[in-house]
Amino acid sequence: NPSSFDHDLTILQMQVLHVVRAKGKVMMRELAEAFHMTPAAASLLADRLVAAGWIQRHTDEQDRRVTYVSVPAPAARKMEKMFCTGTGVRIPVGRSTFPYRDGTKH
Repeated sequence: NPSSFDHDLTILQMQVLHVVRAKGKVMMRELAEAFHMTPAAASLLADRLVAAGWIQRHTDEQDRRVTYVSVPAPAARKMEKMFCTGTGVRIPVGRSTFPYRDGTKH
């Protein structure tokens, strides 16, 4: 239920959500590298976002050591309202090279 989402997000959490939503799914290792954090710090950040319903984790079918995160549909709808991502407003994420779905980079 989107009304149950925790809205008390840090700027970093909002940036991570924006990147994960834009890319579709992101490996945890890529997320840690993109935001210049340790894998443990990225995992802790993901734990908090999972607990709040903003992202979900997926284990790679081929390599069980690889974990991806993605934004579930209810959270994506909530983000559309919160971040105006559907209208082209983008949250800066530093030197990240993750491409948007249309192929442009931010």
